[in-house]
Amino acid sequence: MVMENYFASFPESARVWIYQADRALTPYEVHSLTPVLQQFAQQWTAHKLALRADAAILHSYFLVLVVDENVHDASGCSIDSSVKFVKEIGTQLSIDFFNRLNAVVQREQQFELLSSNALREAINSGYVNAQTMVFNNLVNTLTELRKEWLLPLEQTWMKRYLAVAKA
Repeated sequence: MVMENYFASFPESARVWIYQADRALTPYEVHSLTPVLQQFAQQWTAHKLALRADAAILHSYFLVLVVDENVHDASGCSIDSSVKFVKEIGTQLSIDFFNRLNAVVQREQQFELLSSNALREAINSGYVNAQTMVFNNLVNTLTELRKEWLLPLEQTWMKRYLAVAKA
């Protein structure tokens, strides 16, 4: 899927939350989760006001939530409810969506999850290098999702592993 097609009806300023799974979701899981995510997005509120929101599983690893804050801002309570929702999904599927030290790298049009230790080893062996494409889950807006989500490792927070791996 072309990055520009993600959440096409939302403005570039829409707020984004990315939850990365600790394993690839199966096609069956993605298919089963899609209506659950859509229902959550349609019912998501902030201070009893409906949010204009959407949700999707992207690249089998990422649960992505989007809110058009031009309509209503997501509040602390609404963000808490989304975290609770994602934790419940994780419990049901035995998936950890909150391990921020894992990285998903792209190699030869395939995606691969690496723990921080495996990433260091992959750098040391030359399997991964500064130009290897990785997902930067620190993006906050739809513009950033489209332009800065998949970047060379050296342009992300994971660049610290380039120096550490060789030590």
